Amino acid sequence: MSRFCTSRSGSRFRALASIVPSLIALVAAPCAFADLTVTNFQISRYSVSFDISGTVPVGVPGPGENGRGTLRLTRSTEDCTWFDSATGRRNDIVGPCCTPLDWIVDNTGSDGQWGMANVGTCTSNGVACYRVDVGCHPTYPNYSDWVNFFFGEVPAALQPGDTVSGHLQANFGPNVEMINLDTQSFSLSIGCVTIADNLQAPPPPGPTPTLSLSTSDETLQAGQAFTVTVAMNESTSALTGVQLAMHFDPTKLRLDAVAPVSGGPFALEIAEQISNANGTLRYGCGVSDSQSATGAAADLVTLSFTALSSESCGSAALVSFGTVSNTTTKFSLADTTSIAPVTTDLESISIDGTAPVLNNIPSNSSVATDAGSTYGAYFANPGVTVTENCGSLTATLLITYPNTSTASAWPSNGMFPIGTSTLVWSVTDAAGNSASETRTITVANYQLLDAAIALDGPFTNASTRSIRFIAGSSSQLLSVSLSGSPLASGSISSIEVPVASGYSCLSAKDPTHSITDTAAASVSGVRYAVSFALLQGDSNADDVVDIIDFGVFVGARGSGKALDAISNFNSDTVVNNGDFAYLSINFFEVGESCSGFTSGTPQARIRVKDLRRSGRGDLAIADINGDGWVDTADIALYMQGVEPRIPTAPVSTGTSEAVSW
Repeated sequence: MSRFCTSRSGSRFRALASIVPSLIALVAAPCAFADLTVTNFQISRYSVSFDISGTVPVGVPGPGENGRGTLRLTRSTEDCTWFDSATGRRNDIVGPCCTPLDWIVDNTGSDGQWGMANVGTCTSNGVACYRVDVGCHPTYPNYSDWVNFFFGEVPAALQPGDTVSGHLQANFGPNVEMINLDTQSFSLSIGCVTIADNLQAPPPPGPTPTLSLSTSDETLQAGQAFTVTVAMNESTSALTGVQLAMHFDPTKLRLDAVAPVSGGPFALEIAEQISNANGTLRYGCGVSDSQSATGAAADLVTLSFTALSSESCGSAALVSFGTVSNTTTKFSLADTTSIAPVTTDLESISIDGTAPVLNNIPSNSSVATDAGSTYGAYFANPGVTVTENCGSLTATLLITYPNTSTASAWPSNGMFPIGTSTLVWSVTDAAGNSASETRTITVANYQLLDAAIALDGPFTNASTRSIRFIAGSSSQLLSVSLSGSPLASGSISSIEVPVASGYSCLSAKDPTHSITDTAAASVSGVRYAVSFALLQGDSNADDVVDIIDFGVFVGARGSGKALDAISNFNSDTVVNNGDFAYLSINFFEVGESCSGFTSGTPQARIRVKDLRRSGRGDLAIADINGDGWVDTADIALYMQGVEPRIPTAPVSTGTSEAVSW
């Protein structure tokens, strides 16, 4: 780059030339770069340094503090240099001077006229220097900011032809600070000769390297192996290795191994010291011969742990950075220095060796179909809950119905179909501990009926009667215990009846004592309920009370009878007039039928020979008047106290009596 020492005003240049002829050659000459080299330029808010070597160019003004022979650092935004005719001072027109964009300077230095402050020391290696000034002109606000490096003893500063080789560093004092470095560029000159131009402040340092910890599993079972990874973020620093000083809880964790991450930037293991007794780790690894320094984000080290049996729910800092025997965590840099990273400990992890517990699990159930339903039976949701060591969980439910279809929720109406359904509740916690319970619900293909029975008279003794119940296509003969006065009664529960949406007609009958009664069932809870009132007097099960039943009664009379013997209607031990009362009251009654068809027509009389032809010749004893008929006339005689006669066997005449049907 070339610069010409001409001002913006040609007339001003001519005036200067006429006043100071000796400077014409310098001022008119190009501002050529000197035969000096500047390297390693560094500038910060509080210091500036660089290496300089070479020869001071010929044509540089002589020594002195007025800018001649002085090494000066200025902003590169200056205009061309010119000299004040009165003072000979070199002035850099920029402006405004001393703004916050460049220097913050306390202008009360030793050189009050020029506002220059001795702000620090000038140290060098190979170049003599004694003072560093920073200043700006207080009278002329358009004068530039500068840094003057004075070498040797005044007036013996740098001379043309001097050989320079060394490192210069200026440390500014407490009253001087450079700001906004990222917007500035600088040039270095001696007089009008530019040594280096467009010098840039180094980029601001990158973020401090960080180390963080992450785990392969945040919730563990006792005895489970897991890993913790040490990772770094991206950094502008050239890193060649890492030293780790770490702590872990030895009551909950055991550190089994440490190794560089495969394919990571620090493949060379340098040192390892594990203490599971103390819960500490000291470890170092770095670049191998085939690797270079790096600042890229990467996983660095893998720590292999085993979770111990101690329960720990959400414990933080089970693995952390720290100091172990004066060893700290740090990175090594390419220049052999080190830097301490920002560290982040392992987040909370849990060790859970206990399986969850399922609560409110019901027992296996087997029930009848609900009365009034042809689908199945209702079951209330048991509200299964889970007890878990670490946190809260909800059980999952799988229902497999009899037709193999499935559901994951309790039926909204609570109804389960006829057949067997299988229910499985299960839960698994974050550590992998699990619990499961299986139950079955069986809905039988029948419904239940509760029946109440009342007879039409008292019982002397409690007795058990056989009662035939008919419900739809089902006919069952069941034992019912009966007792009491004035009406003997009893009940029977859980009669299994075919599945139906309802029963408008059911029937009941004591085959050896009563005629049939019918009744409609009502729904009571999940069962049907019905009540029957049975009229006694039917001893031959033809469902009518008539003359045949009188004949049976007469033949059954006597003592020592069973409580449920035929014609023993009042459940005592004799068949006598007490039982005859039921016949007389209910004579000619007919049993009821759900089908609408009656069982038959009661008979008022029957011939003795017809009784014999039907195999009931034993009933001929009821022919009290001996007229060959058993009829109401015989009933009347019995009621008058006439005892039945014992019939004799008929005398055979050798010829057969004609049968009249």
